[in-house]
Amino acid sequence: MATDFWSGPLASVPVEVAGFVLEQTADHFLYARCACLLAGRDEVRAVLDDPEHFSEFVAPQLQSAETLLYLARTEHHRHMGHASTHDWASQVDVDHLERIRQAPALFAPGGVGHLILEVVAYAEEEAAANGGGRCSITLHADGSVMVSDNGRGTATVVDRQGQVVKKPVMVSRDLRFFDAPDAPCLPNGHPRRGISVVAALSEWLVHTNRRDNGSWTQRYEHAMPVTDLVPIEADGTTGTTVRFRPAKAVRGLGAVTVAELLRWTESPHLSVEVNDLR
Repeated sequence: MATDFWSGPLASVPVEVAGFVLEQTADHFLYARCACLLAGRDEVRAVLDDPEHFSEFVAPQLQSAETLLYLARTEHHRHMGHASTHDWASQVDVDHLERIRQAPALFAPGGVGHLILEVVAYAEEEAAANGGGRCSITLHADGSVMVSDNGRGTATVVDRQGQVVKKPVMVSRDLRFFDAPDAPCLPNGHPRRGISVVAALSEWLVHTNRRDNGSWTQRYEHAMPVTDLVPIEADGTTGTTVRFRPAKAVRGLGAVTVAELLRWTESPHLSVEVNDLR
């Protein structure tokens, strides 16, 4: 097969997800080609005869071939006993996110306050594991919420192409909690399911991540990433900032008060301040 064929018309086939039409990223194109090859000789020939047939392998739900690229690392972690909260081999779990979007009352009981607690729970974990920490919650006039902590920042790795990859916390399930029958409850009395609930039930979300080895930001709209991981200038700190605007359906389930947030976030590990700019 000619190299220019694989890098020409096939690379321009768009990705259609949840009503959005996006360009393929370099990684997405790689996984789609893997999926096509794994489908067998007849499928490859069909693509050679008609490049439009390649759209079947560009569809996100058919991107499972990506897991082959992480097989060695996954097996290493399994044998070494390294636990992970999310599947690093996962790209955007469209079915998972859509399931959440279709049931806001189930996944954000009580409204905005629940989404805030889903974010703060990660800051609480960081603080408990590292001898304490700080967190600020800011309620903005545009209806958005910003939660910032001074933890280590969301985990990242460098892939074989030398690109920084962030743990897919926003676009895949937290393996510890989502659908777990023994998932712990958040301080409002409802089950914890993970921060992907926040991404799925927000009009937009910006995740800024500062670690010792670099700082990055990424934007999501209606659960879908609309930018790559963008490097930003380091400021000498570490931590995670998540700013999001809950979807209208979530806002309709209930607002949150400063008194509620202060009561819910009392902790021996995490010092929390709440700023109300509404």
